[in-house]
Amino acid sequence: MRDFTVKEAYEIIKSLDSGSQIYMTKHFHSSINLRHKKSDICIEALLNQEILGIQKQEFNKFKLTHEHKIRKSQDLYLIIVINDNETIKLITTYDGNKTRRLGENEGR
Repeated sequence: MRDFTVKEAYEIIKSLDSGSQIYMTKHFHSSINLRHKKSDICIEALLNQEILGIQKQEFNKFKLTHEHKIRKSQDLYLIIVINDNETIKLITTYDGNKTRRLGENEGR
């Protein structure tokens, strides 16, 4: 199995289009129902929004940071896995306070 780098993951994500193979896990569906009510916000972020941050978490698993389009004080986080055939599996999603990304809480 291939282990993608952050740069390779970024290129794969940027090449996605509406016809791309994106799979959603049961846990992802649960987190959508709990936190966002619709998966559209996550798919829209993945396909059309600028990636504000990307971190490798483990083998082919990445955490993406996007601006939250509905909750302006929040960021939208997506945890994804990229398979060998470059399909994307959405694992979970959650919101986080934007001030954490911007560093406004540092030094407190």
